[in-house]
Amino acid sequence: MPLAPLLLLCPLLAAPPMAWQADAVEARAGELHLDRPCLTGGGWRVEARSAARQPDPACTARWRLAGPIQGSGPDLRFAASRAEVCGPQFTLHDPALQAPRLRLAAHRLGWADGVLRAHGIRASGCGCDDPPWHVTARDAEWTPGGGVWAQWPVLWLGGVPVAASPVGYLPVGGRRSGLLAPRLGFDGRDGLHGRLPFFWAPSDRLDLTLSPGWRQARGLAGRGRLRWAQTVDDQGRVGARALWGEGATLSGAGSAAWGPARLSLAGAVSSSEPARRAQHRGLPARHRDHLAQSTQAVVAGAAGELGGQLLTLQDLRADGRPHGLWAQGWAAWRTPAAGGTVA
Repeated sequence: MPLAPLLLLCPLLAAPPMAWQADAVEARAGELHLDRPCLTGGGWRVEARSAARQPDPACTARWRLAGPIQGSGPDLRFAASRAEVCGPQFTLHDPALQAPRLRLAAHRLGWADGVLRAHGIRASGCGCDDPPWHVTARDAEWTPGGGVWAQWPVLWLGGVPVAASPVGYLPVGGRRSGLLAPRLGFDGRDGLHGRLPFFWAPSDRLDLTLSPGWRQARGLAGRGRLRWAQTVDDQGRVGARALWGEGATLSGAGSAAWGPARLSLAGAVSSSEPARRAQHRGLPARHRDHLAQSTQAVVAGAAGELGGQLLTLQDLRADGRPHGLWAQGWAAWRTPAAGGTVA
């Protein structure tokens, strides 16, 4: 969920634009009062019903804006019932913000000490007027450059709560571990289906994504993906798909350094015939009748390589019968003077 547009509020409220307009300005008892002030500059326009400026030792001057408050700027629109600004700190009451990929509402939203805090929050990664999903939380904190910590986050599909947790973490930015935005869809085979991915990145060269999910017609489902990149030459990915009652399929390709040698893997393995059929769904019939699955492993080094391949030969038509398995292996060696292969 992109929260970067919220950072635009910080310089706007902490350092108001140079252009001020108001229907009336009055100074009394050391305070400056403005009637219907309007701030413009830097692509921003902010309007309020009234504003008052009073001295404050903590921040030189404290501004209080009474609403309704409305503002618009680069890729962001917002509204609030009232606001307080004291130096680099601000608080918005009953804010509602909308950006191309963000819709957020809260009872209170404030920026202080480099942390954005919200109470009674409702947010969605869809900037549309009626998001199909949203997340609510009692309290949330976001530190720019980090992720969002939330207390009692609840995931809603339309008006139905589908998942909740005492505490939650949402990564913001690239390669941060945590829950990702939910994936939702609908099709004629399964009806409504959804997944809630969890992304784990222990390093810049390795990450794992686990996506438990549910399908209306067939029940529990899940996906997984492991990616690695040791070097430009040694990288790859392995994926897993599982569906309750139909089995699982593990597939992928890649290589990794293994001591002085390199291990290469490629292929797919399924736990059941329904899983194999699902993997080949959409292929032309002439391709389904022969090679069902292939798994290959090779260990190669400077002096040679050792490899093996397992083929599953099966007719995947509805009335087909297994043809059996085919296995082969080979060893190759090479020296400065000669080389050879045995298969």
